Amino acid sequence: MDGKIELECVPQGTFTERIRAGGAGIPAFFTPVGFGTELANGKEVRNFDGRDHVLEHAMTGDVALVRADTADRYGNLSFRYAQMNFGPVDGDGRHAGDCRSTNGAGRADAA
Repeated sequence: MDGKIELECVPQGTFTERIRAGGAGIPAFFTPVGFGTELANGKEVRNFDGRDHVLEHAMTGDVALVRADTADRYGNLSFRYAQMNFGPVDGDGRHAGDCRSTNGAGRADAA
């Protein structure tokens, strides 16, 4: 390791969709968001129904730290307010997760 970090700027909705796609087993998808900007440089572009779309690759990770309102012993989570922004999607796109909740706490390992 040479102590460097790679950074990629991605629109928030595209970031969320990349995580969701990874959790669903979808390797890549096309989105019109970012076309014609520096964010699309070097990425594949296709035209669908007269509108250009940029190819985005899915993201997966090893661990998700999720905050939920309630959790049961089976790993079912309920989200409220801002927890709905990334919580459900981020948990799906990871191999293992740890949840902290107001009512209970759980650990879910992906099968």
